[in-house]
Amino acid sequence: MINWPVPSPLRRQITHAFAGFLGVFLTALAAAAERSPHACLEMLALRHGNRDLPFRLEDDDDLGPRASSDQLHVRRYAAVSLPNHAGRLTLLFGAPPGATRFAPRLRYQLVGYDSGWRNHERGFMHLVLKFRDENRVPVSRAEFRIRGDSVGWTGTWATSALSSRLEEAVVPPRAASLSIWIDSGGNDENTGVWLVDDLAIREIVPGAAPRLIFSEDFEDGRGLAQPEGDFARWVRDGGALDGAVVHAGPPATGRHALALVESNPTDYAAWRLKDMHVIPVSPGQRLRVEWRETYSVGRGRAGEASYPSLPAGQYQFRVQEVDALGSPAGEELVLPVFITPPFHHNVWFQAAAVTSLLLVGLGVERSIARARMRRQLVELERRQVVQQERARIARDIHDDLGTVLSRISMTSETASLEAEPGSGLHRRLTEICEASRQLTLTMEEIVWAQDPRHDSLDDTASYFSSFASDLLSVAGIACRLDLPVDLPAIPLDAERRHDLFRAFKEALNNVIKHSGATEVRIAMHWRDDAIALCVEDNGRGAVTGTGATPGKGNGLPNMRTRIERAGGRVEFESRPGEGTRVLIVLPVRRRSDPAS
Repeated sequence: MINWPVPSPLRRQITHAFAGFLGVFLTALAAAAERSPHACLEMLALRHGNRDLPFRLEDDDDLGPRASSDQLHVRRYAAVSLPNHAGRLTLLFGAPPGATRFAPRLRYQLVGYDSGWRNHERGFMHLVLKFRDENRVPVSRAEFRIRGDSVGWTGTWATSALSSRLEEAVVPPRAASLSIWIDSGGNDENTGVWLVDDLAIREIVPGAAPRLIFSEDFEDGRGLAQPEGDFARWVRDGGALDGAVVHAGPPATGRHALALVESNPTDYAAWRLKDMHVIPVSPGQRLRVEWRETYSVGRGRAGEASYPSLPAGQYQFRVQEVDALGSPAGEELVLPVFITPPFHHNVWFQAAAVTSLLLVGLGVERSIARARMRRQLVELERRQVVQQERARIARDIHDDLGTVLSRISMTSETASLEAEPGSGLHRRLTEICEASRQLTLTMEEIVWAQDPRHDSLDDTASYFSSFASDLLSVAGIACRLDLPVDLPAIPLDAERRHDLFRAFKEALNNVIKHSGATEVRIAMHWRDDAIALCVEDNGRGAVTGTGATPGKGNGLPNMRTRIERAGGRVEFESRPGEGTRVLIVLPVRRRSDPAS
């Protein structure tokens, strides 16, 4: 066993540091072994919001020698799943460290979001107006850039249409001349092609037509049939002179144009106006620069794509190596991206939310039902108490008051028999006996109205028929009853029974006292949740018409008031010599439950 000359805690720190370094070294070694030495295009970084995310190469379809020049080697990465609330998505791509070859130009597309391929936004070429003073010292410059693909670009010069371009510039102070540069943007990793024709510069004169001060149709020069030909007033410049070429159109047209073909992102090519052909200008002049062009410009070596917060869905990020004309050539990488929907869009969450709402709804409904049931029970108990109290009062009235009235009636009747007939005492005793009988009948009516055993429509009809028969028979009037055999089992509370009975009794009393009738027809029906009670006689009738109240003093106004207060109505119909008809309609609400 070896004794270390350092303390135990320090030994552990050294061991952990060495283990960490060894892990990093092995990871880098594995990544280097995985990377093909022929690769010039890889994913370099992936950032979502402020967080760097890991990514992993899943498939590399042999980045060795290509079978044909237009074959793309595809590098596929494992799908990346991201939340949709972390912000901007940024992807860096390009040549990996240690690469022996660089992509001259790259284009990218997020399938599912972009409508087409996109060139790197930082790739550009430009036309520059360089202003100098009288000593040919630079004063200022005006720059007009191009990016991406021009309108009408089809991928080749032969089929792409030229579009017109108009720009303006103001000659700065101290400027005495200007020179024109058309270049590929300097050593800024720009690549692509640009064709320029029919270049002209005009001075904008207020109130007059623009004055032409420079014109170039690129038809004057030597060897213009070849790309390396020379224009009479232009000279090549830059680090790659072979990128500044002469473009010859179809032989039938005999047209030529200035062109830049930049395929090396580390160099640049340019055409510039020869010094002997610089254009004289004056400070303050407004210049209009116009030309026709077609182009396709991008950037090589490395690139960056950035997207704002993406909606949930499946995407595929693609990067292609293309040539100077923008045609696919070389390598391609593919990275599937899945933006997960927010949790409230997930099926499981929606199912859980629906289930929770249903449970809450069921709970609320159950609580409401229980509260309703409690109210029903309380109301039922209250009614039972009221009914018990009504029954007790009815019994007390019948037993106590009925006994007293019976004793009064019997005593007065016995005393009247002992008194001398026709005397004042006999007459008063007879009145007392009759009053006690009337009071007994009234007491029976009150007991009937208060007794909860009679709270039904059927019992009410039976009592009315019995009462009418007894009352009319004493008066010597025939009674015809028209009552249904089966009345619905509708509960009828004491107050409504009492109001209806008082109106019915008043109608019968009017027949006995005023009509002179020999027959009364009584009908009771149930229709439209209301009791319809009709009393019709064959008496002398009244002088009033239909719907009018007969003369004063017969109690009919009280009848109308009593029924209307209960929510019903009373209709009178009487014609001289045709009798009187009284219709009483009293609505009765059906009780679906004890609380209603």
